Amino acid sequence: MSSVTQRVSQIKQPYGGYLRPRDFECIVLNDDNVLSEQENIHPSLVGMAVDYLSRYMLERNAKKAFHISLLGASIIDDIRYAIYLTSQIQGLDKQSIICACKLCGYDVCYRSSPTRYRPVENIEPDQETINNIRIMVNRSLHFFEIYGPIVKNEITFEGGYSALVTAGDGDYLTENTLWDFKVSKRPLTTKSTLQILMYYIMSQRSIHQELKKIEFLVFFNPRQNKVYIYSVKQLDKSIIEIVSKDVIGYDASTNEKGMDTCLEKECNCMYFDDDENFDDDIDDFFAPQYLTVTETAQYLGVKRSEIYKLICSNVLDAYKEKNKYKISLRSIEDYIKHRKLMTNICGIICGIGILFLGVIYFLKKYGTL
Repeated sequence: MSSVTQRVSQIKQPYGGYLRPRDFECIVLNDDNVLSEQENIHPSLVGMAVDYLSRYMLERNAKKAFHISLLGASIIDDIRYAIYLTSQIQGLDKQSIICACKLCGYDVCYRSSPTRYRPVENIEPDQETINNIRIMVNRSLHFFEIYGPIVKNEITFEGGYSALVTAGDGDYLTENTLWDFKVSKRPLTTKSTLQILMYYIMSQRSIHQELKKIEFLVFFNPRQNKVYIYSVKQLDKSIIEIVSKDVIGYDASTNEKGMDTCLEKECNCMYFDDDENFDDDIDDFFAPQYLTVTETAQYLGVKRSEIYKLICSNVLDAYKEKNKYKISLRSIEDYIKHRKLMTNICGIICGIGILFLGVIYFLKKYGTL
């Protein structure tokens, strides 16, 4: 029903958080570089550019490093320009960084919704922003020289997901450490620590044996040039049990079938519109991935009653929050793709039928049939 970051945004944590940021050991990696305070593009774009360029510099595969951007571009049929931008990325020169920032502008189409897309041609990082990105990528590369090598990136947790949390992936895995990159200007937050705690708990239930070796949960922030380290030996078993049950949904009394029944019973409940706010961190920027019933109906061009039917039939993923339905934008986009696919299939079948009838008519008139 939700990704890890979406689920985190729904949870009201106890004071200090389930996993307190102050319990992480902070290590400052000093260098002679000073970041400019001025950047002329959204911090989330800067963060993604740093992340993806770091991946590119490690593997030298631009299409792999920017594959989310390419997926986003394909959704809005702008893949040719996106591939061109990818071909221009050669390193950390000015042109490469500009193209990387533009590519990151497509991510919102995949991670959230095409309705939030703004033309990437308008993304023009200035020299101060470019310098900042270059410094942060170099810090990331230096960081991996110290704490690497990387065993795996974009870690998924098959076998560890639940009816409530169906998606989410970690950034990097070294021999015994799960790493998460944050490029925020803010100090470490309880949202971030709950996120990595969920990753760890899911990793222990996943089918991937290499994740069973995790001993440390670590954040690296190249903007602050700080490392935050937490040993899983410090984890209280009661916290693991609470987060497992109340946050992730393991052994919860309400399973997927129960949630469907609940939705069916509540289909006649009132709905209300609400506002959504963005933050400057990447995860927070993409966290509002839900629409209300009214917004979904407008987006799909149907009546609200049709949206309730789609929710009750489990076609659209939704949950109730303060008597308001929240419908996953990802499930809406999947539904649109499915609808387009079925329309295309029907068109092809009709075309074949018309062709077949034409052949029969031709043979009857001019052939032996």
